[in-house]
Amino acid sequence: MSLADLRIGGRTRKVILQAPKNGFFYVIDRITGQFVSGVPFTATNWATGLDPLSGRPIESPQARYDLTPVTLTPGPPGAHNWHPMSFHPGTGLAYFPVRTNAFQYSIDPAYKYNKGGRNLGVIAGPGALPRGSGEEPVSPAYLLAWDPVAQKERWRVSFTGAGSGSGTLATAGMLVFQADPEGMLSAYHAATGARLWQGPAGSGAATPITYAVDGRQFVVIAGGRGGEDPTRITASALPWP
Repeated sequence: MSLADLRIGGRTRKVILQAPKNGFFYVIDRITGQFVSGVPFTATNWATGLDPLSGRPIESPQARYDLTPVTLTPGPPGAHNWHPMSFHPGTGLAYFPVRTNAFQYSIDPAYKYNKGGRNLGVIAGPGALPRGSGEEPVSPAYLLAWDPVAQKERWRVSFTGAGSGSGTLATAGMLVFQADPEGMLSAYHAATGARLWQGPAGSGAATPITYAVDGRQFVVIAGGRGGEDPTRITASALPWP
């Protein structure tokens, strides 16, 4: 979750921003807990929307599946998982990685209680990804810049690799840093999404951070994921600019 002060309805409100696994972007008044707004930020079919007063989901009929297999999106990995989101007061945008995924579910008619194990009582597995307006497959992962006041996308950068990449870092210099699923750390223009710089960060890169020493700014990221091979674990401190 990210904290922000947003101009909404002619007045400044102190809010919490959240883009959770369920595919909806929430704006909530952090003083009163009042639901302000919420819309899907990616392909979502388990609910048709959110109640404008309570913020509770308006479930789609297929969300309560039975013996007939139903494909729901997002699936268990979620549309946006643990990867930290950042908010830039200058642009008024939130930046976070999105992952498009779907799962097929049905009730297991042969279910029997499994002592000490999982007892979901369902048959589940990966489902077909949603299609775009032109029936082309939706990008499996992308970096999204989202306007929480207008509740709409401002720009995105699509990826081809598995996973969604790292969390994001937004800086006062109008930059957004993120490591993509292929392990490349990139700096994007915060307002336009134009890629301004990139460098290798290794697989499984974490969320970048920044600090300054003697007037020189550094961007640091932990990268590399690889079992028992310590040579695959890296930490890079990249001077910026």
